[in-house]
Amino acid sequence: MVWLSLALYAFCMSPAAAKEREPALTLGILPVSSPLALFERFAPLRDFLGETLGLEVRLASARDFPSFIRNTAAGEYDIVLTAPHLVPGAVDSGHYTVRATFREEIRAAVLVRSEGPVNHLEELAGRPVAAPPQAAIVSMVGADMMLQSLSPGAVAPEFVHYPNHNAAVQAVALGFTDAAIVSLIIAQQAIDDGLPLERLATSRPIPGLGVLVSRRLPESVQAGVGETLIGMEASDQGRQVLKQILLQGFVAADPEVFEFLRPFAPQPVGGDG
Repeated sequence: MVWLSLALYAFCMSPAAAKEREPALTLGILPVSSPLALFERFAPLRDFLGETLGLEVRLASARDFPSFIRNTAAGEYDIVLTAPHLVPGAVDSGHYTVRATFREEIRAAVLVRSEGPVNHLEELAGRPVAAPPQAAIVSMVGADMMLQSLSPGAVAPEFVHYPNHNAAVQAVALGFTDAAIVSLIIAQQAIDDGLPLERLATSRPIPGLGVLVSRRLPESVQAGVGETLIGMEASDQGRQVLKQILLQGFVAADPEVFEFLRPFAPQPVGGDG
């Protein structure tokens, strides 16, 4: 089951839905934030795709990373925005083709409280650190960055995994942990929102989220999705939508761009999504 696609149906439908055009497209988004924050952020993209393609577009996600991975492997989404290390597995499922990726690369950021006890990465030895789910590439990259900063024999940080990036931000802001690993975009947004946090460190870059399109769609629709996203920077409306969804733009991509991240990908497990 694609979680939230019915519960938030009215909120998630594009304006094209009013015309009852078929077929409807389901845009599945990796659950990196709380459901409300996720859907509010990407509603403008939903609307833009719906208007440009002349098709109804519905937003969908999943309750957690494992559920999203299972849904993707089952081919439940028509368009997928997914983590770079999950792209190879999605392509292996046979359901999807890679059409684009975010122009900006992903970086993990370490947040600490502005008046907190930590001023350097090595001071996080043995301390609790909030992070997104273990399956998140940001968690892996951020944890590796921290571990590399420790002196030989130092106690590793205690990584506490939360359902999404926003929850990890709240954990450090409220003092439940001494730091948080989140994506650089989420970190900057938290600081801009006035939370008493500061960025302690930033990781090396990795490829941005991948955009996959279902092979069951007509080729004209598959190509149209990629062309619409890649062409957003060329129009005033497209640039406005990119600003609203906090992205610089999309560029063409193929599976090889993400292949080196395959070892980081978790294996799908059984269960309902």
